[in-house]
Amino acid sequence: MRPSLALNGSIVVASQPGDGVRLFDLDGRRLGGGANAATFDAERPAGVAMDDDRRVWVCLPHEAAVVAYSAFGRAAARLVDPPDAAGRDAPGVLGRPYAVDALGDTDELRLVVASRGRRRHALQVFDEAGRCVRSLRPGGASHGAFRALEGAAFDGRFVYAVEAGGRVSVYRDLDHHFGFVVSGPDADGPRLRAVAPAGGGRIAVLCERAGVLLFGPGGELLGRRIPTGPHAGGASDLEAPVDLVVERGRDDARRRVVVMDREGARVQVFSLVGAPFGAFDTD
Repeated sequence: MRPSLALNGSIVVASQPGDGVRLFDLDGRRLGGGANAATFDAERPAGVAMDDDRRVWVCLPHEAAVVAYSAFGRAAARLVDPPDAAGRDAPGVLGRPYAVDALGDTDELRLVVASRGRRRHALQVFDEAGRCVRSLRPGGASHGAFRALEGAAFDGRFVYAVEAGGRVSVYRDLDHHFGFVVSGPDADGPRLRAVAPAGGGRIAVLCERAGVLLFGPGGELLGRRIPTGPHAGGASDLEAPVDLVVERGRDDARRRVVVMDREGARVQVFSLVGAPFGAFDTD
């Protein structure tokens, strides 16, 4: 399964395959603690998202489902494949949902869901009722397949998606706009883990070996903002990063980049220029 992050305002959602889903603020304080703690009945969760109604959407690959929970932990909505959909690669079939992002609220919600495996219909947009609005084309082609999708994110009218092997796909108004390939630091490839909008059409991509890379609106590399490995600063050393989200609406020196590393055991907060703001454990 996949440790995962989501961010809505000052609320951080952290999922751990063995520990379920928990809510924090950006200073690492557990939200809903004590007797009021939300209990998310989500076994082996993968990707998570939070919509503007503060519902938490959770991918459950082993159930072929994406479930929404209220802030109190009650299941509020559910997308799930019917039993006869097992093994099918078709529009509207989730398969093994792995990553999710939410745009809007109950009145006009959109969910982008990335599913695992080699599939033509691995990147899809759904509405509140669970209807498939669009199955996005891999590389803009009617045929072909996505390979090992790791993350997907909305950025207004744009959708970004990354595959582990290095491909980044950009969609505008749900049509393929362009794509580019991230080069890896060694022969084993880059091992991309996540993608997030970074403001002004820029795209933040998390590479397991290189750290947080920032690309321009045309796919040009703008720099490595938060590297992996030990370096000056101590607390800003990234170790085995697995997911990231980026705050909206601030200048780069204050715009917070939230990265989950140590295979999900830790969350670190930086600015978009790479300055460390703090860290907290997810257990």
